[in-house]
Amino acid sequence: MVNLSKDIIEINKLATKAALKDKTIINATIGSLFDEEEKLFVHKVVDDVIKNKITDSLFYGYGSIDGGETFNSLIKKWIFGPHLDKIKESFNVQSLATPGSTMAVNLSLNTFSKYSKNVLLPSYYWSNYDAIIDNFPLKTTIFNYIKDDVFDFSSFEKNVNKLLSHKNSLIIL
Repeated sequence: MVNLSKDIIEINKLATKAALKDKTIINATIGSLFDEEEKLFVHKVVDDVIKNKITDSLFYGYGSIDGGETFNSLIKKWIFGPHLDKIKESFNVQSLATPGSTMAVNLSLNTFSKYSKNVLLPSYYWSNYDAIIDNFPLKTTIFNYIKDDVFDFSSFEKNVNKLLSHKNSLIIL
């Protein structure tokens, strides 16, 4: 049993060692997935599109900082679905592409720390959260992530209710 309080890098190391000892173990941490021949698994369709259908200027060029019109349109449709038009009547809806997960978390905290000073994290979380959160005047609360091998909804609900009883906003990562 893996100790879930370890960060993902440590878990990856453990999974890699375990997979070397036992061929029935598949290391799928950090987005890595190796096939039965211990080669990095690649989706052939995606690989074909990247190699044969995307021009070098599109592949290597810098993307738009805001994600571009197509990205913005599609992400809003994906998130809000059939409610998008109604939401646009009451809110100014914007989206932003980020160069990776660290920047996404940083931007989210920068944006939402104006509304809430409380961040709720699961007991198993990406260790980079600590360094990112330290840049903001935020209070972190940890809820128990797993109980009896399933998501501990009771701990989550209890902590959400407790934090929302002080202020009607909360950041959950």
